[in-house]
Amino acid sequence: MRLVDYALAQPIFGVRNVERHLKVTYSRANALVGQLVEAGVVRRYDDSSYGRRFTAPDVLAVLLR
Repeated sequence: MRLVDYALAQPIFGVRNVERHLKVTYSRANALVGQLVEAGVVRRYDDSSYGRRFTAPDVLAVLLR
């Protein structure tokens, strides 16, 4: 739930951001982001293989209105 709250506050983020914000290991942060991707809550923001960024598309759509 803390990651969902973070995604609402920071609609574009990387796994390292999640790691620092939630104070978890990179592996755990990556797994949490992966779970939200699988659930359809967040998706990749770009196609970069290094420094992957993610977004909560519904949140971003509301902010861009």
